[in-house]
Amino acid sequence: MSSLPTRPWWRPELRAGEGPLVTRLVAMLLLLVVFETATGSVRQAAFLDDLGATRLPLAYLLLAIVSFPVLRLIDQLSHRVTPGVLLAGSGGVAAASLIPFWGAWNAGWTWLPMAFYVWISLVQALLLTLFWSLAARSFDSRQARRLFALVAAGGLLGGVLGGQLTRWAAGAVGSRHLLLGAAVLPLVVAALGLAGRRPAPPAAPPPGREEVLGGITIVRASHHLRLLTAVTLLGVVVAQAVDLMFNWAVDQAVGGTDQLTAFFGSFASWVALGALVFQVVAVGPLLRRLGVGFALSAVPWSLSAGTAAFLAAAALAPGLLVPAALILKGVESGLRFSLRQTVHELLFFPVPEAWRTRVKAVIDLLVQRSAKGLAAILLLPVAWGWMAPLHVAWLAAAALVVWVAVARSLHRAYAGSFRDLLSREPSLDVPELSLADATALEVLLQALSSNEPQRVLHSLRLLELAGRGNLVHPLLLYHDDPRVRQATLGVLARADRTDALPLIERRLGDEDPDVRAEAARALAELEQQELPSLMLPRLRDVDPAVRAAAVAALATYGDPELEEMANQALEEMTSDAGTATRAEAARALGMMPEPRHRDLLVQLLADGAPEVATAALAAVRRRAVRDGFVPVYTPSAVSLLASRRVRNAAREALVGLGPPVLPLLRWFLDSDDEPPPVRQALPRAIAAIGGDEARRILLDRLGRPAERRLRRALIEALGELDLPPGDAAAAVVVEQAAVAEARTCLDLVTLLWGLGVAERSTLQGWRLQWHEDERPSLLERMLAERLGESVRNLFGLAGLLAPAGSVGDAYRTLVRAPLASRSHALEYLDNTLPAAVRRQVMAVVDEVPLAAKVAIGRELFGIAPRPAEAVLGRLLAAGLEAEPDGCALALAALYEVRCRGASRLAPAVEALRQDAPDPVVRETAEWVASRYNARVVPSRKSHGTDRSRA
Repeated sequence: MSSLPTRPWWRPELRAGEGPLVTRLVAMLLLLVVFETATGSVRQAAFLDDLGATRLPLAYLLLAIVSFPVLRLIDQLSHRVTPGVLLAGSGGVAAASLIPFWGAWNAGWTWLPMAFYVWISLVQALLLTLFWSLAARSFDSRQARRLFALVAAGGLLGGVLGGQLTRWAAGAVGSRHLLLGAAVLPLVVAALGLAGRRPAPPAAPPPGREEVLGGITIVRASHHLRLLTAVTLLGVVVAQAVDLMFNWAVDQAVGGTDQLTAFFGSFASWVALGALVFQVVAVGPLLRRLGVGFALSAVPWSLSAGTAAFLAAAALAPGLLVPAALILKGVESGLRFSLRQTVHELLFFPVPEAWRTRVKAVIDLLVQRSAKGLAAILLLPVAWGWMAPLHVAWLAAAALVVWVAVARSLHRAYAGSFRDLLSREPSLDVPELSLADATALEVLLQALSSNEPQRVLHSLRLLELAGRGNLVHPLLLYHDDPRVRQATLGVLARADRTDALPLIERRLGDEDPDVRAEAARALAELEQQELPSLMLPRLRDVDPAVRAAAVAALATYGDPELEEMANQALEEMTSDAGTATRAEAARALGMMPEPRHRDLLVQLLADGAPEVATAALAAVRRRAVRDGFVPVYTPSAVSLLASRRVRNAAREALVGLGPPVLPLLRWFLDSDDEPPPVRQALPRAIAAIGGDEARRILLDRLGRPAERRLRRALIEALGELDLPPGDAAAAVVVEQAAVAEARTCLDLVTLLWGLGVAERSTLQGWRLQWHEDERPSLLERMLAERLGESVRNLFGLAGLLAPAGSVGDAYRTLVRAPLASRSHALEYLDNTLPAAVRRQVMAVVDEVPLAAKVAIGRELFGIAPRPAEAVLGRLLAAGLEAEPDGCALALAALYEVRCRGASRLAPAVEALRQDAPDPVVRETAEWVASRYNARVVPSRKSHGTDRSRA
């Protein structure tokens, strides 16, 4: 067994091939944030020193206006040029644009600070948006959740470094010359973007209608993206309000351009340092354990607390107003560049990749610029002197209240978008038809040949109502569905179709008793005879089906003499040596009311021929549906569940007995004396009966220990019933069962790890993919199969707690779909499952290496990894129990011991040889014990050869 690696909490979880990509992205973001910090500090300092904080709303408004031409250009380029190339070109433009501002710094132009503020803000937003588009295209949704926090940490490190460099450069060379040094950074980012460019993808097929929609149209059509737009807009409004309050506070305390530049650089450095610590320590665990929903709400709640503190300082302690503004700005900036940025990028992953860049261009540029314009309009009263900067806090508070509400809706829409990416089956609506003209009549006649029974029955009714029953072809008497045959008989009789008499007479031997009875009535009506005179000669018919039809007709006619003759014929049929004759007798009994000939029906239920027992069970169901519950048939029907050939008929008979049979079925389900096949078949029958009592029986049994197959049957049965909304007690039972199932899954993973499969296979979710030329042993295959079954159980339980059908779609996607689609399913589950089971379920199904999954099992459930001999010893011990599952694993473990030559397990083998309750296990243990030293397999390769020979 390989040693289990341990990863410190501070070390990122990088997997094969991810290191170089993550390193390049971290370096690019670090440089971009250094550039943003340096140029942003100079921007703020120059603006405040020349124009003052109260003029900032005018800059916000102008920025929103001039952004639109640039955004239009980016939207056009985003679906023609890859994000890496677009980022490189934008970096070159940004670097070149700083030179004119450097040259005009001391020209004394009053418009220069405003122009520089607007241009550099636009450049910063553009570069960061394009970078995150590149990062999103480089990862799938699960990688993004795991690695975006690490990439964002690189940006925060850039904030720390950029702030300190800005503070130093402002004092050493001045704000003006700082621009020349900052101009180098976008060029380096451009080079890194081009260096990591991937080969061009193959030509895409011609675009469909949706693929040519503009980015704005895509956003408008998606509920998820509309809510994301609202959150983005609210976040910008709050950020602008906080920014105005912060700059006002700084303008009161600091003077001079270089001094302001140094202050802004130092402040940015400290904020970035705090955000970096938060990012490294908290953001990753928050996203992994509490999910996107918590993170979405955490940001506005944190800002609400800071805004409340600012308002409290304004009302109670004016001396603390400036520190409160600095703290509020620190919280807003720190969260924006750490948790909020990471979550914001994750929210784009439900968007198809072909649209993602265009959608991000709309939301990250158009919406953000428009939001800044809206914020500017809301803040214009400050610029005009109509409102004090202190009162801006109330605007921020109102926006935060709306933000909290929208964030909750966004989380639900985010999960729903992932669900929409999973497969769906279309539904077929059958239109109503009328007989207004000849065309409709032709349609009805064509519908008679349909494979859908409901459509044929509907057509028959419409034709008869229109008086066109003469158009119904008698060949419908051979339709597969008995309801169609029965309806056709009625239509033919009422239409006086004497030409169909030969075919109708053949239906006296139909396998369905209702069709036989309808055929007898149709014959009597068409031949204008009394039913007794028609059926009495058929009591001696050579065809047992016809004879049974005559018995059923005469026994229920009401004439004692005819009834006696029918009874005599029935007793002869039940004692006949022919299986077909006894089966037809059982069908005839189904047409008779209770309690007539109940003893004969019980006798036929115990008949050894499956055909006879099936017919008798159908008779029980028919009687129960017609006459009500009769408990005497229940033990016989339950015992027949053990037979595969009659199990379905037995289940249908029990369902026909109705809810009164549920207490008896509970007793059989709880009885250890019943054979395992019977107990495993009972949950489905209970679920088919339905109702609250059936659900209580299944939940009660689910909450107690059960062998593997019975547990699976219980979960499948509950899946047919679902849980009633708001039933907290039922949800707790299912949650506890799901956690226990997750523990079983991780325990099986740990057993496989102990057997050494890590060196010979790769784990994909929960499925082992064996390396080339590697063959799993019998025991390894059995454990892997048990793991798959346990995972199905886990999904079945999770499906009871999540929206109907969604978890099943996710399971099918995880089993069959490629990696990109699997990541969508995982992200959907991570945002849909209840918090009580989310961590345990995701620990089982998430795409993590085998070693990491074993470590998770130890962390969550204390499942300690064991060496191979300890694993084999545990599985051998299971053979000392009478449970079939344990015996099967013990047999496979004995063979593994034989192949490995594990002599130290001799005492365990000897214990099985003497004490195992299963004779096969005892014989196998004796065979292994007698051959311990015959041959020891020297290597895994020869190990596989030895197995194949054995």
